[in-house]
Amino acid sequence: MTDVDVIVLGSGFAGLRAAVAASSTGCSVLVVEAQSEIGGRSRYSWSNIMGAGTRFQREAGIEDSPKAMFDQYMRLNSFRLDA
Repeated sequence: MTDVDVIVLGSGFAGLRAAVAASSTGCSVLVVEAQSEIGGRSRYSWSNIMGAGTRFQREAGIEDSPKAMFDQYMRLNSFRLDA
């Protein structure tokens, strides 16, 4: 493996921005992402805040719970996160 100046862990918004900033100063950069696609957690960010069992869901007839949300999030990340 070739030496690099900066290693960025994660390819979410912050990680990719850090990689661009480091690269723009002339550094060689390696971005490491645990998921199979780039984007990290930012792929699920649409200016929303995750929540489960909210009154909005109840009013819409959606059954949800914090445990169901946790389980879905872990599945989306292939259980490679430290819960």
